[in-house]
Amino acid sequence: MIRTLLRRRAVRPAMTALTVAAVAGAFVVAHVQGGAPAAEAQTVAPAKRVAAATAVQAMPAANRVPNNVRAARLGTMSPVVTSMSHDRGALDVFGVDAAQRIWHASWEPGDMNGWQRNTQINGGVAAPGTSVYGVARKGGVMDIFAVGTDRKVYTAHWESSFGAAWQGWDQLSGLTVEPNTSVTAVSSHLGRMDIFAVGPSHLVYNNRWTSTAGWSGWNKIAVSIAVLPNTSVFGVALDRDIVDAFAVGVTNRAWRARSSAGAWGQWENLDSEFIAGGGLYPVKVRTNEYHIFGVASTGYIITRPYTKSGGWGNWSGLLNGRAPTDTIVFGTSRNNSQIDVFHVGRDRNIYTAGWNRDSGWAGWWNIGSSVPAGGSAYAHSRETDKLDVFANIEGAGTKTTGWNPSRGWSPWFEVGPRGEGGVSAELTADIEFADTSADGWARLRIYSTGHYKFEGHLHHGGVLAKDIGFAWTIMTPTGHVFGFTTKATVGGVAHDNDFDWKKEGYDPELENHWVEIMNEGIWWWDARTNHNVGAIISDLMAAAGYAMQAAKIIAAVV
Repeated sequence: MIRTLLRRRAVRPAMTALTVAAVAGAFVVAHVQGGAPAAEAQTVAPAKRVAAATAVQAMPAANRVPNNVRAARLGTMSPVVTSMSHDRGALDVFGVDAAQRIWHASWEPGDMNGWQRNTQINGGVAAPGTSVYGVARKGGVMDIFAVGTDRKVYTAHWESSFGAAWQGWDQLSGLTVEPNTSVTAVSSHLGRMDIFAVGPSHLVYNNRWTSTAGWSGWNKIAVSIAVLPNTSVFGVALDRDIVDAFAVGVTNRAWRARSSAGAWGQWENLDSEFIAGGGLYPVKVRTNEYHIFGVASTGYIITRPYTKSGGWGNWSGLLNGRAPTDTIVFGTSRNNSQIDVFHVGRDRNIYTAGWNRDSGWAGWWNIGSSVPAGGSAYAHSRETDKLDVFANIEGAGTKTTGWNPSRGWSPWFEVGPRGEGGVSAELTADIEFADTSADGWARLRIYSTGHYKFEGHLHHGGVLAKDIGFAWTIMTPTGHVFGFTTKATVGGVAHDNDFDWKKEGYDPELENHWVEIMNEGIWWWDARTNHNVGAIISDLMAAAGYAMQAAKIIAAVV
């Protein structure tokens, strides 16, 4: 039985900054003489965002990046890769690549295209040493914040009703941010956001947005403390009305400020031991309860719990865990009785520990990888008892791993740029067969330079072997068809259960038709339990209104 997995118009990928990495399979370029496609790819016009109450201005040209920016070293990637969920079960990831481009990757349950990856957001470029933070105030709405190359604060906004188009960048004027510090955000409810920045003289500033008044403008949170250089300020919403902010002062002590009934109080010394750089990160367990985490100047990880009814608990060392003093210990709560925290060890691997309301702390467990100096591992829980961790991995780009109780930790998976410049587009296909135990994935990445990367994995654990063919086509309105194929026999007695392929190459036709591919190209793929990849390409072209018999094959690798 032949099963067709997907024969539909995939979302056209956007340009972004990525690396050319190694690839296997087959590459075919076809010219179609006549036989124009039946329909062109749809374009989505970005909707207009209603302006905030406070005046904003667009990100200036100096903060945008041309398409021909060259590769930069890996060390300029964002120290933290952050994540949020614009809807239940979804993942949205934000980072800064080595050319300082602000990029976005996303995944939604049930999307057969898998990860939509590495899209630069409206030409946004961030200052070196900074990360992008944001909030999802409600389903289908996200706001993100970045420090531009002019060290001003910029925001971009996304709503599902806008046709999946980002709005921005808008400058939140009036403040210049200290070097190597990021703007962080917290939302107490869908009608309010608080953002925090370290401004002149290392003082802490807050800007509050409400649905009724828009942005408040930048205001100092008291004046009693200055923040340790190269550290950022993080906040947490205790309930709908109370927001707490945490800072490491220049004397390396922990401080908290509270906003209640809309007004900020004075900074409170939390009587900590000496805190290193990086910052203090709060993790909310449930309404009126959170824990804060930091790295002491000795390198030991310390924590302190707080409840609205009982106040502060004692500072304590966290299971003798130690971390580099330039990193942040991030955490998340996957239910109202559980906290999971993640840190980079002195060996640069990522470690995790868990807290349970009944049994207390347990860990640390090494979950692998190698994080560059100054980098941290960010954690996010998109649903109850599901964890996702993101980090820039030494020499391997941005990766993620996930956990749930039934499967444990998954292998690390590349989800972001590898740290080099270049302009590329990419889509991922999840391969499943309803009538067999065969499955897998495929990923296609093409570059404006004419290079391509085609890779994937097939698996079949059945007693009888399966022949599997896979083809991915990119078709343009002017009659150019680019086909990428692979085929393998997997499973059974005489064959391996797994087949992996990687192939990279170059074809001038990809470079010559890059603009057309990006603006109007249709990306379709199909997989079948047979080896006739030519028939797959023919059927995909026929479905789109192309005449295969008129095609001229330019290059093919089998």
